[in-house]
Amino acid sequence: MLKKILFLFLLVVSIDQLQAQNQNISDKLVKNYTPNSWWLNLRYDHFLKTGSYFYLENNNRFNLEPAFGESFPFNSLYRTYVWAGYEHKAHEKWYLGLSQKYVAIKNRDSWYSKVNITHRGKLSKLAFIKEVSLEHFRHPKSDNPNIIVENEGRVTFAPALVKTFTIQERPLYLLLSYRASMLFDWNNDGFSSYSKRNIDNTRLRFEVSHFLTQSLMLSVYAIRDTYYSYQLAQFDAFNNEIVPEARVNRITPTFGMSLNYVFGKPEEGYLPAFPGK
Repeated sequence: MLKKILFLFLLVVSIDQLQAQNQNISDKLVKNYTPNSWWLNLRYDHFLKTGSYFYLENNNRFNLEPAFGESFPFNSLYRTYVWAGYEHKAHEKWYLGLSQKYVAIKNRDSWYSKVNITHRGKLSKLAFIKEVSLEHFRHPKSDNPNIIVENEGRVTFAPALVKTFTIQERPLYLLLSYRASMLFDWNNDGFSSYSKRNIDNTRLRFEVSHFLTQSLMLSVYAIRDTYYSYQLAQFDAFNNEIVPEARVNRITPTFGMSLNYVFGKPEEGYLPAFPGK
């Protein structure tokens, strides 16, 4: 099993290099680091006797750089969402999920619809979770003629390893997860901004979660959030190259905290942070 995990990981991290060779795109890679992002999550889980559960989550993202606003937190809030969903326990280890998310950023509101399948297994003494999801993004029509994508889709694969400890008779979780997403256009209009990169976003996340009381859980986490794009070469009036053609990785170090209220009695083996954020 471990060999299979390592194989999948190596396949994901090398896919761009393989694509560069096979599709004649630039092998030049540019890494851009953006200012740190700070997240605050508030979440409510409502468990049923069957093991299925409903959830409601609010996420707020801040950037403290002067360009994003001088007064924390309101002027620096650049993205927020409200996410509601249902996870159906179809089998001892299988869950089927359906959710809806409302996302608000500056000058644009969007709706995200998601279906996911999750398998919860074991790897030695660790919980091993695998999640596959399909999302549909509905964006409002833009008056900007350069913004033509209104309906996007995303396919995501997310494995995670979880170790559970007990502190003062309450569980503490250490979670390491990795998410790789592929974006595409729902409209078949002959244009796609995703044609140069196979993987469009990855998210490596380490999280520590602990039940402060029987129902209230506190989590802190760190994320390496990377978006993958492609830039074409640009030239000045004398045909001198000023921007090279290259693959671009935009990396955002992210740190956050989550407060999660759990209503009802989760089954033994309850795990936080799923479905994946």
